[in-house]
Amino acid sequence: IHPYARIAWSVIGVGYSNQQARDAKIDDLITSMHSALDVVVTGSELRDVTSTQKRALAALVKQTTECGYFVIDYVRKGFCKQVQSLEPLPAHDVIGSRALRGIVSTTDKAIADYRSKFAELRAAYLGQSTLSTQVLIQLVLEKVETFESTITLSDMPFSKDARWRSGKQCLPGTRTELISQILDWVSSPLESKPRMLLLTGLPGSGKSSVAHTVARRLHDLSRLAASYIFDRNDQANRRPAMLFPTLAREMADFNPMFKRALARSANSASLRSTTDLQDQFECFIEQPFTELAESLMGPIVIVIDALDESASHFERRQLLRILLEFSAKLPANVHCILTARPENDIVDTLSDDIRVLRMSTSDDESSLLLDMTAYVSSLLVKPNSERLDYFTDDDCRAIAMRAEGLFQWAFVVCSTITSSHFQPTRKEMLENYKKLKSMTTGGNALDTLYKQILGDLFVHDDNKCTIFRRVLGHVLAAFEPLSFRSISEILQLSDDDQDECFSVLSCLGTLLTGVRDQHEPIRLLHSSFRDFLLAEDRSGGQFHVDPFSHHAMYAAGCLDMLNMKLCFNICGLESSYDLNKDVPDLQDRIQACVSKPLSYAACFWGDYLEVRLLSEQQDIANRLTMLLHTKFLFWLELLSILGAVKTAIFAL
Repeated sequence: IHPYARIAWSVIGVGYSNQQARDAKIDDLITSMHSALDVVVTGSELRDVTSTQKRALAALVKQTTECGYFVIDYVRKGFCKQVQSLEPLPAHDVIGSRALRGIVSTTDKAIADYRSKFAELRAAYLGQSTLSTQVLIQLVLEKVETFESTITLSDMPFSKDARWRSGKQCLPGTRTELISQILDWVSSPLESKPRMLLLTGLPGSGKSSVAHTVARRLHDLSRLAASYIFDRNDQANRRPAMLFPTLAREMADFNPMFKRALARSANSASLRSTTDLQDQFECFIEQPFTELAESLMGPIVIVIDALDESASHFERRQLLRILLEFSAKLPANVHCILTARPENDIVDTLSDDIRVLRMSTSDDESSLLLDMTAYVSSLLVKPNSERLDYFTDDDCRAIAMRAEGLFQWAFVVCSTITSSHFQPTRKEMLENYKKLKSMTTGGNALDTLYKQILGDLFVHDDNKCTIFRRVLGHVLAAFEPLSFRSISEILQLSDDDQDECFSVLSCLGTLLTGVRDQHEPIRLLHSSFRDFLLAEDRSGGQFHVDPFSHHAMYAAGCLDMLNMKLCFNICGLESSYDLNKDVPDLQDRIQACVSKPLSYAACFWGDYLEVRLLSEQQDIANRLTMLLHTKFLFWLELLSILGAVKTAIFAL
């Protein structure tokens, strides 16, 4: 009927089953819900309903789910019994009486609001009123005060663009069983269930797409509190120390009462800026949720994708231990979904614990081939998204079977077939299809595919292969994604070097983004390609890239950039006494006066001094001396303006 109907049924069924604990108010609410749903059941066939009725039905399903959560928590937390015992409270217990009466007043209003909303949706379905698809969400059973708008958390670290993305969802109609299993787990009212779910799968098997799809569904139901996507290509902004502050700030936006509780637990600037993971978890996550434990209504979900990309095995040990404490330390309403490759430390720490439910992307093998075939069919299309009619259903199925469950393999193959680099005429597309379809995929199928693609590009040109290793070294040595133009400015590449590097880079559109526009950040399309390049035994040496060998070049380039570009009052502020937050056009000034290469150099030059600099060491020492003697205060000023003092902590 609707993607959310299954959730609604599983939730509301619990409310019906626990009749003994219900009272007259809840029975009246369920009667109102019955009245709205009966209109659908006794009406015309669902296939005959209008588009407006479909929207009303979708809103009604979501509202039924929310109402079910309310009924479950109302009963589970004993509000019926509290109401019955309200009068006998001792006269001297003024505080307790007032608190209890406040809860009763709030629940009465919530029940009245739910009944009103069901009546509104019933009328909309019958065409008796204008449809409002705004669903009444009850996240907490307590009156929300308005002063949370005065709370500021801007000095807490925050990873921008680390949330889920609509563009990374599964193709509609695919992975439905796995997604439904995850959503069923979220909506299950069983108190004994694990409250952490670990989804594992091989590189390229679609873990992230499932996570982003689940996040979208939960977002639509107003049950996604926060999400965080680790990314090995953006080490500066997607590291463990940024996880809990970012989640906390997202949850503060999601729930005003969490924001108030967070402001009380993180009540000092030093605490809000701490990088200690244990302190962060206790202060930003555990304490605010503990304060709200009794008033939370329905499931609240946190999604963390690509845990294996968070850090090295050694560096993420503490993070795994803290995540394992999730179930024991947070309220029963709070759930966490993790995705990761099945790496030993993650599996050993999390999956053998009874508090963690483990699922795998290979769990729905029966539908995997059909899903993969549909995915391949969606990729073999013209630029206007029309199907390439010279690829049959059998052709799509053949590629799907060769993919062996790896969606990334299918993506790269189809992108290569239709790539502009190969001059995609009908004849050449079919030739590339036959070559890639017949390719031997023994061992690591993605590695074999990467070797095939890069071999076709560079096998007869050693000079191009050398340029490939050099330009990919430049890309991988960056601590956050940079555009080719920014890389060229920082490393001071000559015009000839830029032409050579960009000509090679522009051939890699099936493996990288940002290779057509010199001003767009360059990103690897999948972390498996990074792993392939960094492991000499997997890339065969010919395509092996060592980003650390480029650190000295970056260190020199960043220091030169700072020595040349830094100056007093770089943004032309009217007064040095004004706080950054009091400068209304500060972001416009930064955009006009501070280039991306300069801001990158200011934040990350110190990170490049960790490595051996060999013969360049003295030259870099001279550059550093100049910075410290002549531009040090200007550098601190720029860090302050950029809000990047924490980012440059290693250099400090």
